[in-house]
Amino acid sequence: MQTEIAQIAAAIIAIAAIGGFAFLYAKAMFEAWRQPTVKQAHGTAYVYVATILAGLVGGVAAMVFNEELPKVPIDGAANASPTAAAPQADSPETLSTFGPQAGGTALFRSVNVFSYSNFLPAMSAVYVLVYLMIGIAGIITWVRVGDTNTSDLVKNIALISIGLFVAILRTFFNIGNG
Repeated sequence: MQTEIAQIAAAIIAIAAIGGFAFLYAKAMFEAWRQPTVKQAHGTAYVYVATILAGLVGGVAAMVFNEELPKVPIDGAANASPTAAAPQADSPETLSTFGPQAGGTALFRSVNVFSYSNFLPAMSAVYVLVYLMIGIAGIITWVRVGDTNTSDLVKNIALISIGLFVAILRTFFNIGNG
């Protein structure tokens, strides 16, 4: 029971962290695009929280590129043997897959996908995708709005993202690993 509570708490924190990161940086970029002739100023707490979340999310994104995500089957089909016999028309498995119980079975299978073992690789992918999107948006904002009127917060995420992209491409192309 305590393990499940800890996993749920960790999942809530993971979702809050990626949501906070995306919100704070998207808001900063939106403000830059909304008033491109005025340099946006962010409060100290805003900058600290955004920077800490960028470090967390960027760290997860960087880690993902150095590790292979676990291959977790979504519906158990990957665990089925190729010689398994087809269910009989009156078997409980068939009755739960078709007919009046199908709705409940489909709902259970949908919710079951969100188990902790499936959640970790899914959240890792979300972290990478959100970090890439925010990083690219930061670079575009900096280039388009200009150096003078882009906030330091947006410039920092753009620069850090460029650094991560260079490291990812270096590994991808096996450059310098003589």
